[in-house]
Amino acid sequence: MDSVRKVLILTLFISFFSFASKTEIKLPDVVFPLEIVAKKKEEKPPLQPPEVLPLTNIKLPTLPKLPLSYPTDLRPILGDLIKPKAFLGIPKEKGWLASIIDDFKDGNFVLAYGEAKDYINTYKNKKNIDKSLLATAYYILGYSSYEIKDLDTSVKSFSKACSFDFYLKPESCISTSIVSLVLGDLNKAKKYLKLSEDSPEKKFIDAVITALQKEEYKKLKDVNCENLDVGLVNYCHYSKAYQELYDGNIDKAISYLKQTQDYDKYKTLMLGYIYLKKGDLKKAKQIFNDFLQKFGRADLLSKYAIYGNLLIALKEGNVQQVLDNIGSLEIRDKDLAQVLYINLALDFFKKKDYVDALALAQRALTLSPKYKDQLKKFIAIAAYNAGYYKYAYNILKTINEPKYYLYTGYVLLKLKNYPEAEYYLKKALKSSKDKNVKTQALKYLADLYFQSDEDKKLIEVLKQLVKYDKKYTANMLGWFFFKKGDYQKAFKAFQDSYMKAVSAFNMGADKVALALANKLNTRKAKFLKAYIYLKHRDFENARKLLKELSNGNDKLAQEAGYLYAYSFFANGEYDKAAKAFEEFYKKYPDTPLGKRAYLRMADSLYNLGEKEKAKQLYIDFMKKYAGTPEAVDAAYLLTLMEVKEKQPNVEQQIETFIKEHPNYP
Repeated sequence: MDSVRKVLILTLFISFFSFASKTEIKLPDVVFPLEIVAKKKEEKPPLQPPEVLPLTNIKLPTLPKLPLSYPTDLRPILGDLIKPKAFLGIPKEKGWLASIIDDFKDGNFVLAYGEAKDYINTYKNKKNIDKSLLATAYYILGYSSYEIKDLDTSVKSFSKACSFDFYLKPESCISTSIVSLVLGDLNKAKKYLKLSEDSPEKKFIDAVITALQKEEYKKLKDVNCENLDVGLVNYCHYSKAYQELYDGNIDKAISYLKQTQDYDKYKTLMLGYIYLKKGDLKKAKQIFNDFLQKFGRADLLSKYAIYGNLLIALKEGNVQQVLDNIGSLEIRDKDLAQVLYINLALDFFKKKDYVDALALAQRALTLSPKYKDQLKKFIAIAAYNAGYYKYAYNILKTINEPKYYLYTGYVLLKLKNYPEAEYYLKKALKSSKDKNVKTQALKYLADLYFQSDEDKKLIEVLKQLVKYDKKYTANMLGWFFFKKGDYQKAFKAFQDSYMKAVSAFNMGADKVALALANKLNTRKAKFLKAYIYLKHRDFENARKLLKELSNGNDKLAQEAGYLYAYSFFANGEYDKAAKAFEEFYKKYPDTPLGKRAYLRMADSLYNLGEKEKAKQLYIDFMKKYAGTPEAVDAAYLLTLMEVKEKQPNVEQQIETFIKEHPNYP
């Protein structure tokens, strides 16, 4: 035990026996075990790595990336058509185009469509035709084609008009981009957008293309829908709702949605996630369920409603519901399922269920490489916290970051691989700029060198550590001197009050030690006080403390209980000692102290004169604990009793014992 000098574990005697001759044998009258010595032994426990590592930060989107619907209601830019001047339809190319423009302005798009086509076929190969007239016809054909739903002809006609240098060129180029966008041809939309002049419409279309191609909505932030051509406003309101939603501006998102016509599926899903973000889980669940009822689970967008419902279930604590249904989501969208698995893993991690957190994170990693690096760290930490140190080590050693070098050092300490632990701790120290990482690395290196008696390395590390933690460094120096037996230097170095008191005791300054211990209200300090009282035979004060400290089952409680019984033995109160040792043995029968208490009980009976009882206890002990060091103690004591009683063959018994146990104290 820590509090009792282990050098004299076995029973000593006030007088040593000797063999002056074969007939002269001197033995003590009473057995007196020396349990209290002038030096109190303390050993610095190894600095243990943390039992759990902190949760690694996985940056998950608060909302899923809902798809932005391709525009279905964007309209080409309506330019201000200028009628060419003609007199009674002459010249014909001007008169005919003027007539087409009249039909167009009157809304006769079918008629304008046919006439514009004929006009283009008539004049497109005429060398002397005014190109602006032909370009205007292409523009009219493009717009009219859009109105009658012939989008392919529309985009071709607008793009042709865009190639001419005429007054409607800007409208033609941007309209080409708009119709291409409606057709889903983002590359073409982008190409003709570059040919367009700067305008609010161009800025908006560019933002839409970016949102559709890259799922980035930042460009939409600077768009003002009210500055746009009327044919773009509705889709602008719809897309701005997305931008505000992902920027976290819930009220603005709702406002834009209220101004948006059509796009019902997308609006419904957005509203569901808006209420989810607001924390109104009941309303969000209702919206998602309405979506599934209205559009069915087979709809391509239904996965977002299913995912939303599972997120709500997780927030409500219905983990089993999520586990039961996540498989069907995996089939529909692995990325959404991955985020859900990660959320589950985080939930289990926060509940300290590291085994299930690890399993869920591993499952998430198999679905998609999207969060690979973050999941790798999460899995390593969960494995460490679950106690799977070899598995954690295999992952941690592949992560090239200073903090994870430190963690790798921790796990190697857990695995008792000290040389490699030293390597990673030094690597963390060298590569990190983080003060905390450096401090921890130095502390564990210092402890490694202390435990392995590498004094020079220890001192070098402490020279660095003092810059970060003066108190810890001082205490390490205290331990260094204490271990060397230089208690005066240890006393000066220690800032730890308890070890300062122990150092004072060991250098003979019992009053100083007692004064320091009196200032502490810890169990260890109280035990030290009891130890000092026992040394000075102040049994009354010692027993009060030892009785208090013996309540419990930890190591200190056992030591206190044992010394409580011993206090009677040391004072010659053998009847009370025998009873106290017996009670202690019954409470801790198979512990080292319990076995020792059994022998002290026999010693007490021996000293009371009940030698046969003591002898029988030794014999019973030897049978019960055969092969243990304590059984040898019993054999030794039994041999001494038989020597004292001058049993036959005593000399042979002694010689046999010495032969069997040549190193016995």
